[in-house]
Amino acid sequence: MLFLDEPTGDLDSKNSKIVLDILMRLNEYDKITLIMVTHDVNLKFYSHRVLKVLDGKIIGEELIDV
Repeated sequence: MLFLDEPTGDLDSKNSKIVLDILMRLNEYDKITLIMVTHDVNLKFYSHRVLKVLDGKIIGEELIDV
């Protein structure tokens, strides 16, 4: 299991894609579960499930069709 806090927060779009591609390979081929916290809503397309949190409580869930 790999915990990620804003993994692309300070990266430009080119390097963000490189990092995300590496993370997706870790998930798909090495079967590593990724738990990512981000404010970038576009990263949801790299996930299977999105939890929305407000004041420390889960307020929503979205399943992403991959």
